[in-house]
Order: sequence, then structure tokens, then C-alpha cells
Amino acid sequence: MGDFLKVVTEDKTYISSETLRIMETQLPAKKFCRIHKSYIISVGAVQYIEGNQLKIGKEILPIGATYKDQLQKALDIGGVL
Repeated sequence: MGDFLKVVTEDKTYISSETLRIMETQLPAKKFCRIHKSYIISVGAVQYIEGNQLKIGKEILPIGATYKDQLQKALDIGGVL
């Protein structure tokens, strides 16, 4: 969203002027994980992972190659990715 950040929750969507990088530092690392240059997700909301994508709610999101190891550790799923 350019200079804005869109935060989507189960029931609301928010727009913020924070950058994704700043938001990443403010979120609890045990509950949130960056999966792509454009996405940070709630680890507990992941429904499944298939290839280089994951599903949360109705959304299918890409997993960037740079973030695969970080996601694997966050989910503690050893070797599934």
C-alpha cells in the first residue's frame, strides 16, 4: 500500500502510517512472523502450508524464500517446508 500499512484482523481492517519493518519490531516475536517482504502473519492463525504458500482464513499468502526458515522455526514444524 505504498507509504501505508494495512492490518487485517478477523473482523476489522486498519490502515496505519507505520512501515512493515517498524510494525515487525513492535509485535511479539513468539506470536507473529514475517513470511514475505509484504506480509507479517499471526503464527497461530495458519491453517495449512502447501509449497510456498500458506492459508489464513480465506487468504492464500506467499512465503518468500528469505523467510522460509524463520517461519519453520516459528511454527516448530521441522522439515515440512
